[in-house]
Amino acid sequence: MRNIRPFHFLLFGILLLMATACNGRLAETDPAVPLQVTAGKEFDIVIRANITTGYEWRLVGTLDETVVQFVAQDYEPDRPINEGSGGLDVWTFQAVAPGESKIVLGHFPPDGRDEPERTVTFTVVVE
Repeated sequence: MRNIRPFHFLLFGILLLMATACNGRLAETDPAVPLQVTAGKEFDIVIRANITTGYEWRLVGTLDETVVQFVAQDYEPDRPINEGSGGLDVWTFQAVAPGESKIVLGHFPPDGRDEPERTVTFTVVVE
Protein backbone atom coordinates (compact mmCIF):
# COMPACT_ATOMS: atom_id res chain seq x y z
CA MET A 1 0.00 0.00 0.00
CA ARG A 2 1.29 3.46 -0.90
CA ASN A 3 2.09 6.04 1.67
CA ILE A 4 -0.54 8.79 1.40
CA ARG A 5 0.76 12.14 2.43
CA PRO A 6 -1.28 14.58 4.56
CA PHE A 7 -1.14 17.05 1.66
CA HIS A 8 -3.22 14.67 -0.47
CA PHE A 9 -5.92 14.50 2.21
CA LEU A 10 -5.96 18.28 2.43
CA LEU A 11 -6.18 18.65 -1.34
CA PHE A 12 -8.95 16.06 -1.54
CA GLY A 13 -10.88 17.84 1.24
CA ILE A 14 -10.60 21.21 -0.48
CA LEU A 15 -11.75 19.76 -3.80
CA LEU A 16 -14.68 18.03 -2.11
CA LEU A 17 -15.77 21.27 -0.41
CA MET A 18 -15.51 23.18 -3.69
CA ALA A 19 -17.59 20.59 -5.52
CA THR A 20 -20.25 20.72 -2.81
CA ALA A 21 -20.36 24.52 -2.67
CA CYS A 22 -20.27 24.99 -6.44
CA ASN A 23 -22.97 22.56 -7.45
CA GLY A 24 -24.29 25.02 -10.03
CA ARG A 25 -27.16 26.15 -7.81
CA LEU A 26 -27.70 29.87 -7.77
CA ALA A 27 -28.52 31.55 -4.49
CA GLU A 28 -31.63 33.69 -4.25
CA THR A 29 -30.98 37.40 -3.69
CA ASP A 30 -32.17 38.65 -0.31
CA PRO A 31 -34.10 41.92 -0.80
CA ALA A 32 -33.38 42.88 2.83
CA VAL A 33 -29.64 43.13 2.09
CA PRO A 34 -28.49 46.01 -0.17
CA LEU A 35 -26.41 44.87 -3.12
CA GLN A 36 -22.93 46.46 -3.12
CA VAL A 37 -21.64 46.70 -6.70
CA THR A 38 -18.64 48.30 -8.37
CA ALA A 39 -19.34 50.72 -11.23
CA GLY A 40 -18.74 49.09 -14.59
CA LYS A 41 -19.56 45.57 -13.35
CA GLU A 42 -22.57 43.37 -14.09
CA PHE A 43 -24.56 41.84 -11.24
CA ASP A 44 -27.49 39.45 -10.91
CA ILE A 45 -30.72 39.48 -8.97
CA VAL A 46 -32.00 35.93 -8.51
CA ILE A 47 -35.60 35.29 -7.51
CA ARG A 48 -37.71 32.12 -7.18
CA ALA A 49 -40.10 31.58 -10.09
CA ASN A 50 -42.25 28.92 -11.72
CA ILE A 51 -42.96 29.59 -15.38
CA THR A 52 -45.23 26.54 -15.61
CA THR A 53 -47.92 28.47 -13.68
CA GLY A 54 -48.06 31.32 -16.16
CA TYR A 55 -46.94 33.82 -13.54
CA GLU A 56 -43.97 35.97 -14.44
CA TRP A 57 -41.65 38.50 -12.86
CA ARG A 58 -41.39 41.87 -14.60
CA LEU A 59 -39.70 45.17 -13.86
CA VAL A 60 -42.10 47.62 -12.22
CA GLY A 61 -41.58 51.32 -12.77
CA THR A 62 -38.49 52.76 -14.36
CA LEU A 63 -34.85 52.19 -13.55
CA ASP A 64 -32.51 55.05 -12.74
CA GLU A 65 -30.36 54.28 -15.77
CA THR A 66 -27.73 56.77 -14.66
CA VAL A 67 -26.93 54.22 -11.90
CA VAL A 68 -28.04 50.79 -13.22
CA GLN A 69 -29.19 49.41 -16.57
CA PHE A 70 -31.06 46.23 -17.42
CA VAL A 71 -28.98 43.73 -19.44
CA ALA A 72 -30.87 40.41 -19.63
CA GLN A 73 -33.29 38.03 -17.95
CA ASP A 74 -32.97 34.23 -17.94
CA TYR A 75 -34.71 31.29 -16.28
CA GLU A 76 -32.86 28.42 -14.58
CA PRO A 77 -35.16 25.44 -13.93
CA ASP A 78 -34.72 23.33 -10.82
CA ARG A 79 -32.85 20.07 -11.41
CA PRO A 80 -34.00 17.48 -12.12
CA ILE A 81 -36.57 19.06 -14.40
CA ASN A 82 -40.01 17.72 -13.53
CA GLU A 83 -43.41 18.73 -14.84
CA GLY A 84 -44.66 21.68 -12.80
CA SER A 85 -41.38 22.24 -10.98
CA GLY A 86 -40.09 25.74 -10.45
CA GLY A 87 -36.78 27.44 -10.88
CA LEU A 88 -35.04 30.76 -10.61
CA ASP A 89 -35.35 33.95 -12.62
CA VAL A 90 -31.93 35.53 -13.10
CA TRP A 91 -32.02 39.26 -13.82
CA THR A 92 -28.70 40.74 -14.99
CA PHE A 93 -27.96 44.45 -14.65
CA GLN A 94 -24.99 46.72 -15.35
CA ALA A 95 -23.74 49.07 -12.65
CA VAL A 96 -23.17 52.30 -14.58
CA ALA A 97 -22.03 54.93 -12.10
CA PRO A 98 -21.81 55.51 -8.33
CA GLY A 99 -25.13 56.07 -6.59
CA GLU A 100 -28.07 54.22 -5.08
CA SER A 101 -31.01 52.80 -6.98
CA LYS A 102 -34.08 50.66 -6.34
CA ILE A 103 -35.01 47.76 -8.59
CA VAL A 104 -38.64 46.66 -8.21
CA LEU A 105 -39.80 43.32 -9.59
CA GLY A 106 -43.51 42.56 -9.79
CA HIS A 107 -45.08 39.09 -9.84
CA PHE A 108 -47.78 39.19 -12.54
CA PRO A 109 -50.57 36.60 -12.95
CA PRO A 110 -51.25 34.95 -16.31
CA ASP A 111 -54.59 36.77 -16.77
CA GLY A 112 -52.95 39.86 -18.32
CA ARG A 113 -53.51 42.27 -15.44
CA ASP A 114 -51.46 45.46 -15.46
CA GLU A 115 -50.84 45.38 -11.71
CA PRO A 116 -48.63 42.79 -10.02
CA GLU A 117 -50.03 40.62 -7.23
CA ARG A 118 -46.91 41.40 -5.22
CA THR A 119 -43.65 43.28 -5.58
CA VAL A 120 -40.13 42.84 -4.27
CA THR A 121 -37.74 45.80 -3.98
CA PHE A 122 -33.96 45.45 -4.16
CA THR A 123 -31.60 48.27 -3.19
CA VAL A 124 -28.40 48.60 -5.21
CA VAL A 125 -25.46 50.71 -4.02
CA VAL A 126 -22.94 51.34 -6.77
CA GLU A 127 -19.46 52.41 -5.69
